[in-house]
Amino acid sequence: MLFTAQQASAVVLTFTDQAAWEASVAGYTIIDETFSGPENLWDPLSGSSNVQAGVIDVELSGGHQLDDEPTPVGVLGNGLFSGEVDASFPIFGNEDDEDPEEHDGVNLSFGYSNFGFGIYNLADTFLDADDDQAPSLLDVSEIGIAVNGEEFILSDLLGLSPDSEGNIDVLNVPFIGFSFGGMEVSSFSFIHGDQIRDVQGAYEEFTIDGILFATDSRSASAPEPTTLLLFALGLLGLRRRLG
Repeated sequence: MLFTAQQASAVVLTFTDQAAWEASVAGYTIIDETFSGPENLWDPLSGSSNVQAGVIDVELSGGHQLDDEPTPVGVLGNGLFSGEVDASFPIFGNEDDEDPEEHDGVNLSFGYSNFGFGIYNLADTFLDADDDQAPSLLDVSEIGIAVNGEEFILSDLLGLSPDSEGNIDVLNVPFIGFSFGGMEVSSFSFIHGDQIRDVQGAYEEFTIDGILFATDSRSASAPEPTTLLLFALGLLGLRRRLG
């Protein structure tokens, strides 16, 4: 399925088929961030709202989860990235919370130049009391993605309609991808669906197996600054010996 959003000079193409997404970014190098590193979660006691997830910088937005967020945000250490989006108000039964701007989301910034990205196996898979992965249903009407000036609700991109209770639950989303017609985009955000329109539910936690992103070959193969420095010093030493 392909959906196009166009706004002035901004172009966002969305895909639910990975092969079609890869065709849209043909010519770029595709990097696979699998979140296979050790556990690295946001700590509410650290005073920071940033964590590093492989080559992706993760920043929390909003106010609720910055106060006390039970859902871990970051790399779980079992090959999954986790996060949560919260509605504006009221939330968690707190009728005193009347600030419509006080929503929670997760911003992800890429460590490479990026011309498209794809999220695979978006689900709600956390460890239960026995440390077993326990999948739950994911309400895709509550999860939105904001990128390049556009905002999308996952259920719309998947072509799904709500049930009799207003929910749109799935076990997982195998793939959702975005490309930008050759434009470079440095970040995107998970937001709650109520930032786009009225939806059911106050919050939705999620996990993802990985993110693919399309970069140019120069970014993918560029050596680290430390490597360049050591190489330059080596050449200098060789020149002195030969001289």
